[in-house]
Amino acid sequence: MNVSGDYADGYATSIHDSTTATGGAGVNATDGGTPGAGASEDSTNNEKFSPIVFAGASFDAGNGSGTVTVTANATGGAGGSITNGSDSTGGAAGTATLYTHSPTGDYEVEGSTTGSLTLNQNATGGVGGGDYSDATGTGAIGGNADSEITYNDSSASSLNANTSATGGAGGSTDIGKGGAGGFATTSTVITSTLNDTALSASASVTGGAGGDATDGGTPGAGASENYFLNGDVNPAVANATSYSSSTETTSGDGDVTATASATGGAGGSTMNGGPNSAAPPAARPSTQTTQRGMSRSRAPRTDR
Repeated sequence: MNVSGDYADGYATSIHDSTTATGGAGVNATDGGTPGAGASEDSTNNEKFSPIVFAGASFDAGNGSGTVTVTANATGGAGGSITNGSDSTGGAAGTATLYTHSPTGDYEVEGSTTGSLTLNQNATGGVGGGDYSDATGTGAIGGNADSEITYNDSSASSLNANTSATGGAGGSTDIGKGGAGGFATTSTVITSTLNDTALSASASVTGGAGGDATDGGTPGAGASENYFLNGDVNPAVANATSYSSSTETTSGDGDVTATASATGGAGGSTMNGGPNSAAPPAARPSTQTTQRGMSRSRAPRTDR
């Protein structure tokens, strides 16, 4: 699904616009068939085209001062389920990626105003396909989610950017094994070259929940959002920088706040289990950091 928009209004008008893209679900299968995969709302799997392109702006002869808020949401499609298979696996979940990188002209969200500008991106992975009536079967892993904003601005009096990503839940089961939750990553990196602009950047991730189990099955594990289990890379990164001019050589006077948070996914539940059944352990402890001013950022992607 591809949704686009571009809205303009008068000098002091407030604009609040949002759009959502949701991938289609995969088809279910029975008796040895192959379930369908959920559709990914992901520019990497969309021939480099973004699933959403949405712009909000406030103009009056190029100098609008209205409050502008622009929000983009994307959710991967659910995988199809399989029933009465043999050593089967539920249909793959769709992934969700939202990617805004103003230096290279890649936009999911953008806006223009001399007033307050807020950009929001929320990505959610699809639910993994379930697996039923197969003791050796497995629910599919939840879809991964990624939301990234790198944004440079030179006109807004305040700039707020927020990214969130939630991994998809693992596929459920009855007598087989539930799927693990999907992984989530976010990055928010914003810069203003207007001296007194206040900046606020936030990035938050939540790991996908493990798939539930009934009738003696094994529930799936929640996804861990953990620096040490992610190749020593933070799953959530926030960075905000104020400059006094377009030369970006001298720090500006604007207030700067950057916040990053991470929450591990919940383990799947079990119901009507056998005598040895137990819920899986919770995801590894997650971390939360709040930092005033600049914080660590990763290098921009080069594969777009």
